[in-house]
Amino acid sequence: MILKKGTIVKHGTSYDRLESIFQNGLISNATRNKFREQEEISPVVKGIYVANNLSYFGAYLAFSSKMYENQFNNIQQGTMPIVLHIQLQEDCELLADEDYVSEPITLKKLKKQSKHIWLSYETGVIQKNKIPSSWIIKFEYPFLISKNINISNYQISLLENDLWLLIFGYLQHVTKINIKEFQKLKKHINIQQSSYNNFTNIKPFSYEEFYKLKKSDTIDNKEYFYKYAKFLFKQLTIKIYKLKLPFR
Repeated sequence: MILKKGTIVKHGTSYDRLESIFQNGLISNATRNKFREQEEISPVVKGIYVANNLSYFGAYLAFSSKMYENQFNNIQQGTMPIVLHIQLQEDCELLADEDYVSEPITLKKLKKQSKHIWLSYETGVIQKNKIPSSWIIKFEYPFLISKNINISNYQISLLENDLWLLIFGYLQHVTKINIKEFQKLKKHINIQQSSYNNFTNIKPFSYEEFYKLKKSDTIDNKEYFYKYAKFLFKQLTIKIYKLKLPFR
């Protein structure tokens, strides 16, 4: 399958990797932290994973595994989920995401099933060693608590939206259901946030915007940013734990 020039796709990552992405772009099979290396199967082919809703699962993995690692090593350094918007500047060959392909996984099978997987689950792998940072047009991040953990009801509603986007990505991954079935699953859960499509904050992918974010009250204060990240991680963990999954 070929994704045409001009197509916009998403990619999930975390804040701790953002500056490197600005400088070097997205690198195929970039080194992941040790918790992801232990828990996940290594990618079968070199490429950049892109998706729609499932990009929030990628952001969830990057965020949660980094938090696990920091807590395990007693490092008080916060991070947060990030979703990038990529506008392809040339036609790109797409392979199937191996998580949605039955064993044995071969390159031939990944090519053959790429269109079906993309249309059914909106996820795949762009077969490139690197995507330049100039292709990234926007980045998203959750609502930031900049003053204290005792937040207002309005702030809670913004944070709820962002948490549910991460959970929806997680649910689609663990249930392995297609897009149409997934919409039914969201209705079954019956929550107000089911129609949201983006994190609270969406910014142009420019170093100026990154620098403003980096120097914001929450992130510039490393100790407080860690508290914010732990709070976000705790809320996310609680919601996932309490959620009853209606598996088929």
